[in-house]
Amino acid sequence: MGKGLAPAEILVARTRRLISFFNSPKQIERLKKAQERCSFNEILMTIKGVSTRWNSTYYAWERLLYLHDAITSMITSLTRSQERDARQDGQKLRRYNLTDEEWNILEKVLDILAPFEEATRLLSGSQYSTLSHMYPVISKLSEIVIPLDLSTPIQIIPENQATILDQDENIYIQETSIDNNSENETNDNIIVSAINNEQLPITSPQRLDNLEEKIKSSLYLALIHYWDMPKDTGLLASLLDPRWKNLDFIDSSKKQDVHTSLHEEYQKLLSSTISEVNSEPIRTSNLSDNMQDSHRTQNRRIRKSFLFEERTSQESNYIDDPISYYLRLPQIRLDSDPFEWWKQQSMDDNRLGQLRQLVKKFLAIPATSAESERVFSDTGRIITPLRARLDAETVRCLVFLKRNMKFCF
Repeated sequence: MGKGLAPAEILVARTRRLISFFNSPKQIERLKKAQERCSFNEILMTIKGVSTRWNSTYYAWERLLYLHDAITSMITSLTRSQERDARQDGQKLRRYNLTDEEWNILEKVLDILAPFEEATRLLSGSQYSTLSHMYPVISKLSEIVIPLDLSTPIQIIPENQATILDQDENIYIQETSIDNNSENETNDNIIVSAINNEQLPITSPQRLDNLEEKIKSSLYLALIHYWDMPKDTGLLASLLDPRWKNLDFIDSSKKQDVHTSLHEEYQKLLSSTISEVNSEPIRTSNLSDNMQDSHRTQNRRIRKSFLFEERTSQESNYIDDPISYYLRLPQIRLDSDPFEWWKQQSMDDNRLGQLRQLVKKFLAIPATSAESERVFSDTGRIITPLRARLDAETVRCLVFLKRNMKFCF
């Protein structure tokens, strides 16, 4: 995402600088009072972006738009104050504030990024199959952001090169003040560009001419560049997911290759020694409910789902073998549970029994490392400087309880 937002690097830096103004308790309290004057229904604070999570920038901008009127009110109040300190802060906030055009483009950029935020939440889930969604989602995102004009040259940032979103919030140039015995101070008018490592002034607003199309082009070309060749594992997961089994998001040639790969996997399964299928029921969960529970940020803008649109099902020609029989069945609704569907089909029709083993193999693969990273974060909160001598087994038990306690009550 940082590579896709490269054309808006100055806008990203200017929004970060504005958000950083509200880091101190004094400014937080002033922002609360400004919201009270504006009769906000909820008193909320700014959100600080995290370099390892691009969507934190999305939420930070979303919150900033919510606070726009309060920030404007705060500037007026501070600049008219009788206190010199307050007036200085008001002038600083006025300098940090975005222009009206930048506020408008920020909302449009959020509209462009909204499908990516939804996709990130979907593919970061842990209570439902995620890998089967990966390539359908990438295909849909490519359709959404395909620009009207691809003739504008857009540079693809190399994969191992940092972007503006990879940098810490404190990205401003450190310069030595000319005052005697003074410490280094931050020049909040200059950042180091993540693209070419050159100093980049942000005193002037972002150039907004055709910025939306530039961002769309950059996102589209990045998707094409990094996801040009789908991997068989992800496509097999989609094929074995009854919500995506028609593979409408790839061409017919690639679709035939995936069908061939599934037949090869099935033959390997038949020729190998397979243990008895576990008779315990598969844990089921509703995808839509889990997505709704996974992110409960206040002040979420109401919008329709960009990724879940119902489609008409298509049927292939019937040939009486398990795979062809499965392909002949119609797709199910996108808000259905594929595990529950396979469980029911296996109970009703033993022709799909062996395929169920492949479903367990491929649909259980996570699309991202988000869940592992959550475990790492939990471990970091358990092992602290004051608890640095915890036994490894104790840590394992504590992490297990943290991640599974919700299933006990």
